[in-house]
Amino acid sequence: LLALGIETSKHCTEDRIALCTISNIQLSRQIWLRWFDQTHAWIPTAEEQAAAAQQALRQEQCRTQSERQRAERLAEKLRSLGIDPDQI
Repeated sequence: LLALGIETSKHCTEDRIALCTISNIQLSRQIWLRWFDQTHAWIPTAEEQAAAAQQALRQEQCRTQSERQRAERLAEKLRSLGIDPDQI
């Protein structure tokens, strides 16, 4: 618990829905109430959901850009072989 980001946790024994976590976040001690689903997976907070959505968006944008660059390279290769890619 002394190092930044190390967490200790304990499942609530009655319904196994909530988790109380004591965390050392940005060098300040805080108590979090975390929720779990029936499979014991954390239910993300709104902030965590937004961060995950932003990360997914960045990954998709990167993939789209890579595919666009690949298509441009292929079109250039076809043009260098005398083939008009727009006519295919």
